[in-house]
Amino acid sequence: MTAEWQHVAARFHSFVSQLEPTPNERYAIWKAAMDVGALLTRRFYRPAFDPSPTVGELVAIGSHGKGTALRGSRTADVMFVLPDRLQSQMIASDSDSEQPGGTDAMLPPLVRDIIALLHNRSGAVRTSPDGAVTVTTDIAVDGERLSIRILPCFTYSQSYFVATRANARNQEYWSNFDPLAEAKNLDRIDTATGGKARHLIRMLKAWRRTAGAPIASLAVERLACEFLRVWIYQRRSALFYDWMVRDFFFWLTAQTGRTLYVPGSHEGLVLGDVWLASAEAAHATAAEASDLERDNRNDQALVRWRKIFGLAFGGNSLPPPPPAASCRVPPWRTLPMTG
Repeated sequence: MTAEWQHVAARFHSFVSQLEPTPNERYAIWKAAMDVGALLTRRFYRPAFDPSPTVGELVAIGSHGKGTALRGSRTADVMFVLPDRLQSQMIASDSDSEQPGGTDAMLPPLVRDIIALLHNRSGAVRTSPDGAVTVTTDIAVDGERLSIRILPCFTYSQSYFVATRANARNQEYWSNFDPLAEAKNLDRIDTATGGKARHLIRMLKAWRRTAGAPIASLAVERLACEFLRVWIYQRRSALFYDWMVRDFFFWLTAQTGRTLYVPGSHEGLVLGDVWLASAEAAHATAAEASDLERDNRNDQALVRWRKIFGLAFGGNSLPPPPPAASCRVPPWRTLPMTG
């Protein structure tokens, strides 16, 4: 081993492991999602119309579905697949469109039905501009209740129709969306780089949280994948992780004003430039830290990394214990719900 950079590999390995959700967090999020899915299945599926022993489906999307969630995340995004026979309720009736304004009046009837159902169950329900419904469940981790963000959808060819809020100029309530395309793209980059994609994404989310950088989580994921495709050291070991962080932030500062393509979606993701100052500061600090790592100036490098990533970097906490049998979670990118 080189006499230089003696602390980099062990330090970054420890950091990325501490960013991952604990087994208890994974299990609690999965259990909360399954409970909500079971409630929706009982409401919308009927044996007389849906005789299959497996009806409905939860599709885990967002950071928990793609394996990029940070430890401490208390919200999971899922799609709930509705039965095809309900597609007639995708569009509002004339009487619906004549209702006075308000948040729920601009949502499809099926979504309003879901809101009412969840409200009767827990009371803590809110909607967002994209038509998603978020419910705060009774399941908690470390005293914090978990939330499940639900996008109702129907299957469509190899993808899905997901609910969305109606546009004031038309009555478009549903749009085509394939979240698995984005997840598969991430899988390919992660495999090709020996796991660096998910490591880098989690580190960047830690930077985003520490710096308060106003850049979308999905943008961070897409940019990390783009960068790793062209990074010259993509197959090297964790010994190069300090350079990976440094080089990413240098590359990021040249990405302002772009519109990112998101696999599986017809909408682009506008980057803007409000995050540029945070990225430039992170690059300057990472460059200093990398030089200090080269000279094995351990304590001084640690101070710089913590300016970027927060106090979790270089912490001495032990990794989480292996999950007990009761905390084992199946792969849940898609999970069938039993009627």
